[in-house]
Amino acid sequence: MKRLLFVALAFGLLVGCSNDTNELSEKAEKETVELQENIEKEKENKLKEVEKVYIGVLESSISVFQDNVDGIRENFVKAEESPIMWIEGDWRMEQKSYFENIALELENLKQLENENAVPEGYEEIHSILIDAFEKNIEAGDILFGGEFSLSSVMDNEKLESGAILFSDSLIRLAEVNEKLKLKQN
Repeated sequence: MKRLLFVALAFGLLVGCSNDTNELSEKAEKETVELQENIEKEKENKLKEVEKVYIGVLESSISVFQDNVDGIRENFVKAEESPIMWIEGDWRMEQKSYFENIALELENLKQLENENAVPEGYEEIHSILIDAFEKNIEAGDILFGGEFSLSSVMDNEKLESGAILFSDSLIRLAEVNEKLKLKQN
């Protein structure tokens, strides 16, 4: 009988300890889950901050691109009105400076890429934007690069090739803007 009482008592202690252990285990598990959730929220907040900074840089680059493209277009309109401008040094230098500004901004975009500073999910947008910048710069090189000569100004094939690349760069920029809008919504 003592033995039975002892077994019952021991069993009761085990069950009691087991319940305490289960409660502690459940509490520890709950705290672990809460900690993991907090860590995930913190990571999301940091990622959102990185994305905000990156989007700001991206928008600045797009603005530089657009401002310089607008200047290039305005100068081409002037040249249509007065074709002699094509051979004037000041007009050509101004056009070249617009393309050089775009080239400088391209270096900033490439630096972000080289430093792995493009947030996850923005790689495609970044790549398309770099492509737009490169096409624009290539158009500038075709139109205004190399030795200046009257025959190079009158080379219709060269002018057409530059115009196509210029147009392609604007199409790529529109694609970036559309993807960026979709990403932000």
